[in-house]
Amino acid sequence: LVAQDPARSDWQLELAYGHSNIGSILEAKGDLRGALRQYRATLEIKKGLVRKEPENSDWKLDLATTYNTVAVVLSSLGDLGGALLNHREELAIKEALVASDSRNAPWQHELAITQNYAGDVLEALDRVEEAAALFDRARTTMSALTARDPANTRWQRDLAIHQARRGLALQALGRREGVIGLLQGSTQILRGLSASDPTNVKRRKDLAHCHIYLASALAGWGDSRGAIRNAETARSLMQSLLETKPEDRDARLFLATSQVILGEGWSQAGDPERARRLWTEAAGALAALAGGSQDKEILVPLSRSLLLLGRLHEARPVLARLGRSGYRHRSLAEISRARGVPLS
Repeated sequence: LVAQDPARSDWQLELAYGHSNIGSILEAKGDLRGALRQYRATLEIKKGLVRKEPENSDWKLDLATTYNTVAVVLSSLGDLGGALLNHREELAIKEALVASDSRNAPWQHELAITQNYAGDVLEALDRVEEAAALFDRARTTMSALTARDPANTRWQRDLAIHQARRGLALQALGRREGVIGLLQGSTQILRGLSASDPTNVKRRKDLAHCHIYLASALAGWGDSRGAIRNAETARSLMQSLLETKPEDRDARLFLATSQVILGEGWSQAGDPERARRLWTEAAGALAALAGGSQDKEILVPLSRSLLLLGRLHEARPVLARLGRSGYRHRSLAEISRARGVPLS
């Protein structure tokens, strides 16, 4: 149909959605490269539509969403540089939309989400100052939005996430002032949201993830008791979830990640045997999740657990995978250098 009448924008859009739907199916099957081809076809069609109608804000936002999709897949494929380029395009579109209508709350929310995505990639590339600035802009936006509508739980949730990421970035930069307050504040928000809807799985995961962030920061400063307490909370939340959803990938990942940090807490507290048991269990679970994945969310705690166990021959190929993706975050770089297996 598009070939018969290329001027029909509605048919062009349907074709774009068709490519996107095929991409989603391929992504769900684990064919990320096939999915990427489909998403890029979607991207080209939507770019053409926006060129045709540059004032169409709906199409612009739709184009930004596709840039995000491409960026996320590239990140999963281990191309952090490519992911950042696509997030930059997404940011530019949403910044222009917000500039054109500064009172549009949904657009402000969308911009904050993109700032968080871009900040995550920048942090992985060890461009932490830039990441911290983006997280702060996202946090500032969401603080203003939640002040306008305190009952909006989605906005509260995103405020907590952006605030926690800001805290972690500051901690990575060696700044202690205010970090624990940011992380504890985020945990308090997420705890309240989870308590208000105890069957909501996503909220339990968010809460566990924030306890992991807080435990990691405390372990980094040698507060073994605080690290253990928060890592145990995260572990308990995920263990209870896995009792009913044993195949939940995120829950398995968060459980194993909490055990890595819990082991660090117990090592600092003078119980190396308990630490080794936790790291060994975590390494096994993370290796099972990793397979041939390039996902940094799995590979980073996996490599850390192997380094802490002294299993350097197993850590090397995992670090090499991360290195090829461009991953350079200083927290992993420091421990890998200390163990004589530099991240490169």
